[in-house]
Amino acid sequence: MSCEVGNLLNGFGERVAILGWYGDFNVGNDMLLLGILFHLRRSVPNSRLIVFSWHPKATAKLCGDEAQVFFFHKIISAMPKVDTLVIGGGTLPTDWRLTLPLFVLLVFTALWAKSLGKKVVLYGVGVERFSTRIGKFLARKIVNAADLIVVRGYRSLENLKVLGCEKRIFVKPDVAFRLPLLSEKERMEILRRILGSRNLEASRRSFKVIICPKHSSENNMIEKTLTEVADKLIEKFGAKVVFLPMSTSLYDDDRKAINRIVKIRAYLF
Repeated sequence: MSCEVGNLLNGFGERVAILGWYGDFNVGNDMLLLGILFHLRRSVPNSRLIVFSWHPKATAKLCGDEAQVFFFHKIISAMPKVDTLVIGGGTLPTDWRLTLPLFVLLVFTALWAKSLGKKVVLYGVGVERFSTRIGKFLARKIVNAADLIVVRGYRSLENLKVLGCEKRIFVKPDVAFRLPLLSEKERMEILRRILGSRNLEASRRSFKVIICPKHSSENNMIEKTLTEVADKLIEKFGAKVVFLPMSTSLYDDDRKAINRIVKIRAYLF
C-alpha cells in the first residue's frame, strides 16, 4: 500500500469491520483476508478489527490475534459500533449468477453503513464487467457509497469507468502478493505438509511437481492438458505429481477437477 492510500485510511477511525467472502475454504480468499489485515494493521496500528465470516472458527484460526471473528449475521449488532466498513478482497462486485446474492448483501450493507454515518471502503477488490441491469445498478450504488476505492488491476478500473464512475480510484497489486515473505522454517513446514515427507533432505533429491487445477464445467480441455503434462513429467523425469486444490468450498470445489483427472489416468498419489 502506498503512503497516499495509507494516509487516507488513517482518518477512518480505529474500529474497522471487514466484510467479504471469508470462511468458504478458498485459499485465495484466505490470502486476501491476511493481506487486508496486514495492511490495515500497518496503516492504523491501534485499530480494532472485526471480520465477518461464513465459518468463524476456521477464519479465527487463520487470523490469530489480528482480529475478532464473528458469524455473518453478527454484523447487525456490530455495525453501529464501528467507524468504518471495509469490503475487501476478491471479485466481489459481480453479477455472476452464483455470487450475485452475496453482492446484493454487500451493497445493502454498504448503504446501511453509510446511512449510519460510517465510512465505507472498497479495498483490494476485482471488478468484472457487468452484463445485467441489476448488476450495473448495484455496482453504481456501492461505488457511490464508497469513501475510498482501491482495486487490484487496471481492468477493474476500466470496468468501473464504463459504469460512469467519476470518483478517484486507486489501483494497487493484489494484496495477497504484498504480504511479507515467510521464513525458511515456515516454508519448509508448508512443504512438509504438502509433500507428506518428514525427511525434507531426502524429499529434495526427488523431483516433485505441484499442480493446482481449477474446477469448471468448461475446463475439459485444460484438464486433459494437465493430465498429459503430468504423464510426461512422470514418464520422462520420474516426477511425483501432487494435485493441490486451491478451493474446497461447496460452490467451487477443485477436488472435482482432480478426481476427473485421476479417472483419466488413474494416478496414485
